[in-house]
Amino acid sequence: MVSRRHLLQTAATLPLVLGGSAGAAELRLRMFWWGGQERARRTIAVNDLYHQHHPDVTIAGESQDGAAYFQKLATQLAGRDAPDIFQLEPTALPDFASRGATLPLDPMLGKDIQTKDFAPGMLDLCRIDGKVQGLPIGVNSFSLFIDNAAFSDAGFTPPNDATTWDQYADLCVAFTKKVAKPNYWASPDGSRYHDMFRVWLGQRGKVLFTADGQLGCNADDAAEWFAYWDKLRKAGGITPPDVASLDSMLVSTYPMPLGKSPVCIAWSNQL
Repeated sequence: MVSRRHLLQTAATLPLVLGGSAGAAELRLRMFWWGGQERARRTIAVNDLYHQHHPDVTIAGESQDGAAYFQKLATQLAGRDAPDIFQLEPTALPDFASRGATLPLDPMLGKDIQTKDFAPGMLDLCRIDGKVQGLPIGVNSFSLFIDNAAFSDAGFTPPNDATTWDQYADLCVAFTKKVAKPNYWASPDGSRYHDMFRVWLGQRGKVLFTADGQLGCNADDAAEWFAYWDKLRKAGGITPPDVASLDSMLVSTYPMPLGKSPVCIAWSNQL
């Protein structure tokens, strides 16, 4: 079942991690984050606000879009030229922390770092082996954005939280055929989104990884998942490979804002 409730329970944080390369006496810090122009604008504004309160500290910012972010960050870490502050996600934080790339912040919590206004459980998302290795800057949810009018105008009931996976597939095929609009498909190809696969697994009582870092699913689960999307792809209900490959999980590359689909698979903060 494609359940909005289940989708919205798949939450993630975007923690800022304080790297260990900055000494206490340094007044110029380097920050590195991913995202487009809007995130860059907001981040720079926060850095400027910090500088107003701490004139002796300057934060130089740098951003990178897409998967190249982690490649560039890994290269900088390997070259011992890591930024002082960088952005990670909960699935990546344990790996970086285990390699000694982050600085445990516990001695600073409640002192230099005030966390009393954090929502319950927020810091736990950044806790690795009992130590807080980063600070969450927000929590959002993995979601389906749907252009209800596009489905209604074509004579279909838009997908909702009662729609099953099979019903979603049938709807995608029927919608695409009826609308018959060039370079327009009912849905993006969801097979490439590991967070959507996590939802699929969760609805079957499984997880991608267990709490102790072991694989929580098997090859049969993956085969069923990819077979679902392969069948839907061959039936013409989702974006073909040449279109799907252009999706780099940025607002500017999703099929919906490009006018290629009435559905968007994305994180809620990208709305």
